[in-house]
Amino acid sequence: MHPMCHRAVLRSRLLQESENNFIQRWLRGLRRLISRGGQAAYHFYQRFWPRTSKRQFLLILVVANIVLYVSLPLLLSLANPAGATSESNANTQQLDALPEFSSATLNDTPAAANSNTYAVDSSQNTTVRIGVDVSEYQGSIDWPAVRANGIEFAIIRVGARGYIGGNIIADSYFQANLDGARNAGLDVGVYFFSQSVNEAEALAEADFVLGQLAGQPLDYPVVYDFETVAEVTGRGNPVTIAQRTLNAQAFCERIEAAGYTAMVYGNYLDLLRFDPQIWSSYELWFAQYWVYEPSATPFNFRIWQFASTGIINGINTYVDLDIDYNGTSERQLPSNVVIHEN
Repeated sequence: MHPMCHRAVLRSRLLQESENNFIQRWLRGLRRLISRGGQAAYHFYQRFWPRTSKRQFLLILVVANIVLYVSLPLLLSLANPAGATSESNANTQQLDALPEFSSATLNDTPAAANSNTYAVDSSQNTTVRIGVDVSEYQGSIDWPAVRANGIEFAIIRVGARGYIGGNIIADSYFQANLDGARNAGLDVGVYFFSQSVNEAEALAEADFVLGQLAGQPLDYPVVYDFETVAEVTGRGNPVTIAQRTLNAQAFCERIEAAGYTAMVYGNYLDLLRFDPQIWSSYELWFAQYWVYEPSATPFNFRIWQFASTGIINGINTYVDLDIDYNGTSERQLPSNVVIHEN
């Protein structure tokens, strides 16, 4: 063996012995500390009960620890009784008790995660109507080309409330899209992206929509679209089920009082964050992507938003595609929807 190897082995042994000596010294010090602490506690205890022996003192410590271990859960339950569960916890329990759905069903994964694109074959006739929903993000739209591609209706964004600052913002293409779609022969409806945290804000959103419409007739409803956003600081995320329900009611009642039909939009989780009375009081627009037919849900919805990666003539970006099942029993993709698997 090389002399350098001998020195390395010797050094390793010395380091190991040094480490062992350190550990031994540390353990001895710990034992002394425990011993002195125990003796101090025992002497303190003897001031009040001088006749207690060390053995009795140790037995008392053991019993006290057992009592504390057993009684701690009871004390915690008394501090937070079941009847005092917060509303947020109750909401969570309500969601947990419902059936489990895949991530595709919940529609929480960004659309870009699925590479399929969807088109419409205008040469085929079906018993359901296919539409699009658009906003300023689609830019300028050639609506006659959209109609020629077999699209029969459009739901157009009026505006949105910011999910951080909370300001109401008008959609810069709203009126152009409304006029263009109607002039091209499409039926039209509108939606507002809400982040209201109370009824007053929901009413302000409804009044904003009515102000933008200015009495213009619609073929489809005015839609209340309240979604939980990915940003953890989203102002609407912590709003409770009870408050979301009150907000939706306030918005929809104001819209219907003005002579329009109200509708509520959401994916599976979004709609569960309303009280079930919303499901029965207003028409529903249900979002679920990447499936051939929507999963069984407690919602009796009229419109199914089945894709966010639609490719339609006249629109230069991906666009949301929708099916209106109104008056039919169908609940699947019609034959004129073409899926391109990439």
